[in-house]
Amino acid sequence: MRFTNVCAGILITLLCADMAVAIDQPDNKQADDTNSSTKDALETKKANEVPEWAAKRSNPLPPSLASIQYGEKIYRLHCTACHGEKLAGDGWVGRALDPEPADLNERVPEHTDGQLAWRISRGNKGMPGWKRVIAAEDIWHVINYLRKYTDSFEIDQTEVLNMKHDYH
Repeated sequence: MRFTNVCAGILITLLCADMAVAIDQPDNKQADDTNSSTKDALETKKANEVPEWAAKRSNPLPPSLASIQYGEKIYRLHCTACHGEKLAGDGWVGRALDPEPADLNERVPEHTDGQLAWRISRGNKGMPGWKRVIAAEDIWHVINYLRKYTDSFEIDQTEVLNMKHDYH
């Protein structure tokens, strides 16, 4: 587990450093070639809003037990270092960041699945975009996990909500 946390921390550091280099580049041909995910993340951070078409998107993956468990694995691999085991924004890397990572227990219920997918893939405030690291389909699995953990499904999923879990 400690090795996994160290690897996740290194990955996050490298991703953040890559974004910082792209941001600090002077206006030249190399800066124009900055990858689209960095440009998308910067535009989103400036506007701090999700486009209406993206916010209206629904999760195409049903919140099955398999999806939720797979989403948890992805969350633990890529998100725990900043957002913490219990989604409180208190991960071992997150405690040192400014701005501090969001408490997902509060934020997830406030947003649509489309807004969450946009922010995870393109970044938000201090968080880098993950679309070059986490496949689009896998982001939807993570959202199913976040909804289950926070008991905030947008649709009536009584069967899923009643599943036995030990997330809390």
